[in-house]
Amino acid sequence: MSVSPGQRVAQCNANFSEMCQNLLCKEDTEGGVCAGKVWSSKSLPVVCNRDEDCVSVADAFLNFKFQGTCECGYNAESLAYCELFPGDEPYIKFLDSYKKWFTSRQIKLCNSARARGITKCMESYYSSYLELAYSYYSAYLYPQLQNNDMCVRKVVTPGYYKVWKELQKPQDQDFSTPLYLSLLILASI
Repeated sequence: MSVSPGQRVAQCNANFSEMCQNLLCKEDTEGGVCAGKVWSSKSLPVVCNRDEDCVSVADAFLNFKFQGTCECGYNAESLAYCELFPGDEPYIKFLDSYKKWFTSRQIKLCNSARARGITKCMESYYSSYLELAYSYYSAYLYPQLQNNDMCVRKVVTPGYYKVWKELQKPQDQDFSTPLYLSLLILASI
């Protein structure tokens, strides 16, 4: 995710390259050119009937609109929704969270020899694991999560539900240190 918009990459498959800062590229015979940030051309969530309903705003560098994918949702209305583009807010939150993990000291504790166990390793060592997992599920399962009830989330998307449920728990707060400092300050007056 280090190649700037407008720059060339050797591989661009289905308009996607992990080398590009914004993950999107326009394919050509020599690989591709990295795109700038693009987002859905309609307000989220975008209800769709076919892939052609899922279009991005025009990229500022390439003047190109990307076509997304229409996916069936898991909702009582039987509506389908467009997948997110990397510039859509839930996807941005995931990318920001992922970049924090990628640049953290804890990532060094999860080496490539344990690639299959990366999630368990992250869960063990990375203090912001729940936030990263939640942002991942929220971005990648976006169409499936729209307007569905809790039973569907629990049964059909159990990974998302588990993380969501953990984040709903009240976080332990230690009020003793601020209280102690306040008492010290009052005692010195």
